[in-house]
Amino acid sequence: MIRAIAFDDYIQIHLEDGKKIVARSTMKTILQKLPPSEFKRAHRSFIVPLKKIKPVYRDTVQIESFTVPLSHTYKKEVLENLNI
Repeated sequence: MIRAIAFDDYIQIHLEDGKKIVARSTMKTILQKLPPSEFKRAHRSFIVPLKKIKPVYRDTVQIESFTVPLSHTYKKEVLENLNI
């Protein structure tokens, strides 16, 4: 999984092979099913895999060619889990 994006009660999951899956679920429910040491919420609309994060900028993280916003609410936890 590359990233999950929220659309109301639907999420879009982007896989490593470029495929996308749309599922009826909340971000909270999906996050609870993922290993907490590997996935963190970066923004109210994004869950990211920690090992795929390359550069971290001021308020964004880069995952391959996609830039994900890093909100103030989740920034500290993401950075702590990246040992930054």
